[in-house]
Amino acid sequence: MPRSGEPLPEVTGLACPFDAAARIVDLAACSVAARGRFSLALSPACLGPVLADALACGLAARLALRDRIHLFFADTRHGGRALDVIHLLGRIALPARALHVSPIDACDPLRSAARYEQELRGWFGIAPGQLPAFDCALLAGDVRAALPDYSDADIDRIVTTRTDPATGRRYVALARPVLAGARRLLVLPPAGSSATAVADIAESLQ
Repeated sequence: MPRSGEPLPEVTGLACPFDAAARIVDLAACSVAARGRFSLALSPACLGPVLADALACGLAARLALRDRIHLFFADTRHGGRALDVIHLLGRIALPARALHVSPIDACDPLRSAARYEQELRGWFGIAPGQLPAFDCALLAGDVRAALPDYSDADIDRIVTTRTDPATGRRYVALARPVLAGARRLLVLPPAGSSATAVADIAESLQ
C-alpha cells in the first residue's frame, strides 16, 4: 500500500497482450517526454510470445524510446519458464543495460532479494526508508501471486521473498507497497475475468 496520504495508482484492466503492449508504448512515450525515462515492473507470468512481439513492433515504430525504457521484474515466479522468459525478453530487443532481471539464487533467495533491492535503490536514487516510484507495473491476473502478503515489517522494504504455493520454491518479489506506489498499474488477467481481477487488485491495495 502507498504511504499514508499518497494516492493509489490508477488500475487498468487489459483485454489482451496487444492492448497491454499498446498501453505500455503509449505510457513510455508520455513518461519519456515528462521525465526522460520509463520504468516498467513486469511480472513474468504476463510475458508470452504475443506480448513480446507486440512490444517489439510497437517500439520499432518509436525507436527513440528503446534507450529510455528500463524493464524490471515485479517477481521471479515464472513457473519453471526461466529460459523462455529470457528468450522472450530478447525478442523485445531492448538494450542489455535496460534489462534489470538478474536470475534468483535458488540457494540463497534472501541474498538475491538484498542484491535486487540495492540495484533498485541505486537506479532510482533513493535513500533508506524511501520507496521507488515505477512509471508502470504490469501484473498477471493471479492476485495472490502478483500482490504477495505483507506485514508492517515490510512497510519500508522494496524487495521480499515469498513461497510459491504450487511448487514450494522461494522467489523474489517487489513488496506490495512498491507496486501500490506505481504511477499506473496494468492488469492482464485470464480471458473472461478482467473486471474481477482488476477489482481484486484495486481492493488489495487499500
